Amino acid sequence: MNPRKDPPSPTESMVEVQETLQKLFLGPTSDLDRVVEEQNLNVEYIGRINDVALRGAHTLVTRQGAALRETFDELSSVLKDAASKGTHPTAADAHLRCFELSIARGLEHLRIAFDWANEVNRQSWDLLNERFETSLGEAKSVSAKAGKAD
Repeated sequence: MNPRKDPPSPTESMVEVQETLQKLFLGPTSDLDRVVEEQNLNVEYIGRINDVALRGAHTLVTRQGAALRETFDELSSVLKDAASKGTHPTAADAHLRCFELSIARGLEHLRIAFDWANEVNRQSWDLLNERFETSLGEAKSVSAKAGKAD
């Protein structure tokens, strides 16, 4: 018969779990606090990337809304003017040119929107790449220290 043992205290249990996890996943030379710090940095960078994307999307939507409003205002003005002047051939040509200019401006706004979206993607990628390179450097450093300790 096994005599009944008291369960370990919560502190002893947590220390045991931490040591076991460190041995299983991190190796004997790793520092769990450093790993947690690295993960916190990763989360911080993800937050920064999301912030860049959110600000970019907000700016893009605001700009596109203004461009759309401007295009519809111009188009409405052209249509009202055409309705009031009748269908005189020279008036119709002038209205067609105004309509073409409105469409051209709309396409220019769309091009600007794509350029802005590309810029936001580039900024996000740069942040992600920066964090990846930092993590890779830190991993190399830890690996080199572990190699020296052996």
